[in-house]
Amino acid sequence: MTQRKFQTHLRQHIDLENADAVRLALASAVPKAVIDQIKQLRSGIETHKLKLSTEYGGSKFVV
Repeated sequence: MTQRKFQTHLRQHIDLENADAVRLALASAVPKAVIDQIKQLRSGIETHKLKLSTEYGGSKFVV
């Protein structure tokens, strides 16, 4: 991703496999149990055992 430039007229799907685009920063105070649970959820998503909706039905973003 960092080697390509985004073009405004293209729709791109960005998923967890692209760590440059999708990552979660956790504070050092986050308990290990929470970190472990997040890792399990990520693994479930990556192995397609856990499905997440990628559709957004809420109000539109205003710029």
